[in-house]
Amino acid sequence: LSRLKGLGKPVYSFDRSIGFMSSLIRLIRPHQWVKNLLLFVPLFAAHRLNEPNLIWGCLACFFAQSLIASAGYILNDLLDAHADRAHPIKRNRPLAAGSFPVPQAMFLMLFCLILGFVLAGLTPSPPYLYLCLYFLLSLSYSLYFKRKLMIDVMVLAGLYTLRIIMGGEATGILVSPWLLAFSMFLFLSLAFLKRAGELLLWTENKVLPNRAYQREDLDIVLNLGPSSGMMAVLVFALYVSNEETHRLYHRQEWLWLVCPLLIYWIARMWFKARRGEIPSDPVLFALKDPASLLCGLSVLACMWLAI
Repeated sequence: LSRLKGLGKPVYSFDRSIGFMSSLIRLIRPHQWVKNLLLFVPLFAAHRLNEPNLIWGCLACFFAQSLIASAGYILNDLLDAHADRAHPIKRNRPLAAGSFPVPQAMFLMLFCLILGFVLAGLTPSPPYLYLCLYFLLSLSYSLYFKRKLMIDVMVLAGLYTLRIIMGGEATGILVSPWLLAFSMFLFLSLAFLKRAGELLLWTENKVLPNRAYQREDLDIVLNLGPSSGMMAVLVFALYVSNEETHRLYHRQEWLWLVCPLLIYWIARMWFKARRGEIPSDPVLFALKDPASLLCGLSVLACMWLAI
């Protein structure tokens, strides 16, 4: 090691004390599967949660998408292992830390992919096309788009919205354009929030590793992110005042209460981000944050009361 260091070569020391199963679980990131609950959104929005066959179809699609997403996470970690070692948080990932062998990681990725497509066949209308599109878009993001300014956050928002489209395809429910527009703006805001968290952690005045953002871009990100979130609130307000909504909701006035809840939650998330309290994934932060959970439950209650 000392000889390699003397030659100016990068040398990394890996901690092998972490167990194989622990590293495997961290590699497939099952905590990220909660994001795939977006597959149930079309079912909820269409007021068809009382149909068991659609619920079972959605569950099959949920696990199929979760496995394929895990395959994407593994691929991303394989490609980014070197860059992740320079990141204060990502360097602890199994492949970057050297606690999980690369050959086994490649086999696990293929296994998740195959099992995911097998499970997708159990849905009433197998969303094979959208599953392929999701994986290819994830692959394109890892290989190319994540290094492109602005395009990266748009692709991230698109991947979230694609989950909603996939849920509609798996259950045969047509997804409303209102829902798609709301989703794109909301998740664009969260994608910007993720970048803001990374920029706040990055103290050096140069480009983020494997990204197209510099520390001096922080002010722009802090402007674009909250604006996107407020656009999502505007889309929701326009939806509430639309005539189509009157046919779906008998007590439409309850829906107006969702707007201040969204404004509060989005603004609070951005205040937290600016203070450096959301260093990584904003979605996972929200799932552990009591105020965010209370806002989410309140939104669901308002929508339920509006029916």
